[in-house]
Amino acid sequence: MAIQRKSRAFKDISLSFSPHPVTKDLPVLVNERAITRSVRNLVETIPTESYFLTLYLALIFVILYLRGLHLLLPLL
Repeated sequence: MAIQRKSRAFKDISLSFSPHPVTKDLPVLVNERAITRSVRNLVETIPTESYFLTLYLALIFVILYLRGLHLLLPLL
């Protein structure tokens, strides 16, 4: 009995963010290159490094929420 293998494709965008000159699409890393880049990013991450600027994003959320709040109050 033959073993059936499921083929998976791994994709990731390139961190260069330089668009293709003709199609204007971001470069896509596929399979081995995508896995290699992901593992390298995990290994090179400093343990105390913040992935997102959480306080900055929270402030933006509050500003946007308060800006839209005056539009929602008459509906309540």
